[in-house]
Amino acid sequence: MSTSTSTIDPSTSFNLSYTAATTRRTAYDTLTWQGPVLTFTASAFLYTIFLSSSTAKAARIVACCLNIATSALGYALFLRANQAQSIDNDYIAELEKLMGFPEIKIRHGGLHGPDWAKRREAPLALLWWKVPAFSSIKVWSSGFLAVLILNFVLLIISCARASMLV
Repeated sequence: MSTSTSTIDPSTSFNLSYTAATTRRTAYDTLTWQGPVLTFTASAFLYTIFLSSSTAKAARIVACCLNIATSALGYALFLRANQAQSIDNDYIAELEKLMGFPEIKIRHGGLHGPDWAKRREAPLALLWWKVPAFSSIKVWSSGFLAVLILNFVLLIISCARASMLV
């Protein structure tokens, strides 16, 4: 019985690592933005149940608790996917340096990592007017937190004064 040990040359190893990292980053990017959309869609469905005049008090409480859980879990998924994507961005930038990629600078920054994040959040120039660019992560995080607060307020109202919702 013979055993053969094969080694992968470094360039192949770097290419495989680069391909895996860029594919994974793309998957995390997709997950980062699909998660909130699906979460808010589920919330909208639960709001139709919750705010219906024919819904019983117990059903309202259950729908509101499900909405709180859905929003909290969706927010956690959103943050974790974004964190993983940021880690992969930094990894890809370092891997490109190791692989000897020429440093590509596009108006004060590279294509990945911290330089890219700074450029992405820079103000946009539309004709003569500079539009402030808000961090999408911060905007969506604020949206998640607003929905969570609204759900807690609606839960308290439905427990204390359900007649206010009819």
